[in-house]
Amino acid sequence: RMEMFAWAFSRGQSPVCYNGDIFRAEDETKLEEQFPSLPAVMLGRGLVACPGLLGELAGHRSDTRLLREFHDKLYEAYCQEFLKTSGQKVVLFKMKEIWCYLYTSFRDGEQYGKKIKKARTLSDYNTAVSAIFRNCDLIPGGGYGGTP
Repeated sequence: RMEMFAWAFSRGQSPVCYNGDIFRAEDETKLEEQFPSLPAVMLGRGLVACPGLLGELAGHRSDTRLLREFHDKLYEAYCQEFLKTSGQKVVLFKMKEIWCYLYTSFRDGEQYGKKIKKARTLSDYNTAVSAIFRNCDLIPGGGYGGTP
């Protein structure tokens, strides 16, 4: 609710930080233009949806390699943490939750996102993930929150 943030920002006397719906470098640029004295922005889901967002804000282009590296490190950490104690269903649940954001970064990602969502084993999941990385290109400046 940008209008409420604008109202509070213009009247508040305490330091504020904007939080929400920053998924692309363009989103942050628009915010900066609208609020040039804004001291800070929080990037939560935006970094999950686009792990290369900080680089994009610095003028660099995101690439599939960075997204794959983010995925693989997160997947490995979840496997180490949960496989022995809770089983593959917990790992699958956690990774599928992340893919609600990630698949939107790919052209034609929705069809692969459905395959990831339907995976019932880690083997099926890994096959679906490999397919999206192999067969789909990243959408430049796109991803969760819509494409430019």
